[in-house]
Amino acid sequence: LGGAAEREARRVERRHIDPGRQNCVSPECTELVYILSGQAKVRRTGDGQTQEGLARPGTSWLVPAGTHETLLE
Repeated sequence: LGGAAEREARRVERRHIDPGRQNCVSPECTELVYILSGQAKVRRTGDGQTQEGLARPGTSWLVPAGTHETLLE
């Protein structure tokens, strides 16, 4: 899988994210994030709630549409 695939109301993307702080955006649709490979410590703040954890294969989380993230690394 590379790039993006779209079907009606769904879009699938495969992303490689480099270490460090990421640009924060408020998603227009709900995102389901699923880790396929690798391992990294993740710290994120969205709508005033901070989460920290270890992302490794099988880890997943939801980012509801309109979530305002202020930190993602």
